[in-house]
Amino acid sequence: QFVMDFKPGGVMTVGLAYAAKQKPDGYTLVMSGPAYSLVPLINIERSFDPVKDFDPVSVISKRSALMLVSNDTPIRNVKEYIAYAKANPGKITLSTGGQGGPQHLTGSWLESLTDTKLTYVHYKSISTSYPDLMAGRVNMTFATFSAGFPMVKAGKIRAVAIASLQRNSLLPDLPTAEEQGLPGFEYSSWLGMLTVAKSPAAIVNKLHGELVKIAKMPEIKEKMGAEVNLLALAPEAARRHISGETERWRKLTTERNIKLEGN
Repeated sequence: QFVMDFKPGGVMTVGLAYAAKQKPDGYTLVMSGPAYSLVPLINIERSFDPVKDFDPVSVISKRSALMLVSNDTPIRNVKEYIAYAKANPGKITLSTGGQGGPQHLTGSWLESLTDTKLTYVHYKSISTSYPDLMAGRVNMTFATFSAGFPMVKAGKIRAVAIASLQRNSLLPDLPTAEEQGLPGFEYSSWLGMLTVAKSPAAIVNKLHGELVKIAKMPEIKEKMGAEVNLLALAPEAARRHISGETERWRKLTTERNIKLEGN
């Protein structure tokens, strides 16, 4: 059995600070995502070290993502985004799950690739911005496919592009951002499991082994759907993936002179 303890805020730093103080017995686990790759780059005083105080168990999955706009925003594809953004610098508002979070940095990458200017609206979590997106109080965001697709299917918002490198079978006619002229453009969306550093290797390996079994189950693959690629990476492979993501964002923040602050 697992007891879920939600501690949002600070681009994961609130939850990580709590977890870092727990015993390294393998019984405190952190469900992480792309925000974890940003924690080493955030300019705040921390009571923990995001690299030394945690060990990856696995990168469990990689998820498809969407570039979304409100229905009253006059944008239906990347070309129209570029034209509208250039004609209206700073007028397009993009919601994020916090300053320095994945949506913020992906938006900055979009600005860099297209020579456009966005205005960012930071929320405590990205899900809390969805009502404002559906109501047209903000214009745009990036979201996982599982979060965005139900709103698109219900006609409450519009999908402009698949923000991953492959199309999704649930929206087969929607091109990727790369297909629409943004080379390599991908909103980072993955799910990982961490534990407190120096936890028993036997428990870490046991957890990873169970994740591998789960990832192979046909019923799990069916339940996860076409938007999720089940990986169950081994601990060292997971560490390499997370480190690579951190360096990717470090390069962008340096080039764009983005100062990351927790919130």
